[in-house]
Amino acid sequence: MTNYFKYLTEVDGITIEKSGKTFKFIKDGIEMELDRDFIYQVIMLYGLEKQQEDLVVVSNKKIRNVRRQLNIKAKKNIKEGENIVVEIDFPVSEDVADRIEQFKIK
Repeated sequence: MTNYFKYLTEVDGITIEKSGKTFKFIKDGIEMELDRDFIYQVIMLYGLEKQQEDLVVVSNKKIRNVRRQLNIKAKKNIKEGENIVVEIDFPVSEDVADRIEQFKIK
């Protein structure tokens, strides 16, 4: 089973291997397997402030809502062939919104 895990590193004499969402810690022949989500939760609960900050990805992108119209052709419960028009707003980054605006029919 050991070849299933990919060797990553050795820290303080502990070998750390990874496979998918699990990590295997090995020291002096004793093995412990932990789920990535569990490790993340432990660090977020008990880690130093700097360690916690390093785990949280912060993006400073400007976001704006873009409104789009959906046209749906009904097949049941209303007159067949009648169109349903629905407008939806969804958030996108400004650069994507600008590209969408280029294709708007004026």
